[in-house]
Amino acid sequence: MKVNGKMDKITVCILIDSRSTHNFLNTIVALKLQFQLTTIKPMIVQATNGDKMVCKSMCQGLRWKIQGISFQADVFIIELSNCEMVLGIQWLSLLGDILCNYKHLWLSFDWQG
Repeated sequence: MKVNGKMDKITVCILIDSRSTHNFLNTIVALKLQFQLTTIKPMIVQATNGDKMVCKSMCQGLRWKIQGISFQADVFIIELSNCEMVLGIQWLSLLGDILCNYKHLWLSFDWQG
């Protein structure tokens, strides 16, 4: 499911993907917004289409907004082509119970009241 979000003053396309184990941010966005990146031990990330990418850095405590609501999570930095950010199980697990309607493309969850 794709949604629009905000990072600083730019709009980003965010893919909410329950098949992804981790959260990812596009390298170009991370560099453009000059986020503080932490070097990590290189790890191989396999995309749904089978392509493999090497991830060498992450951004800890990245902040963004969806529909005006602020969120924060760690994200790994990789080359993404169809969106600027992927939110996977790493983020979804923080939300608790989630009600989804994939036909009408919406998610509902309680976030900090």
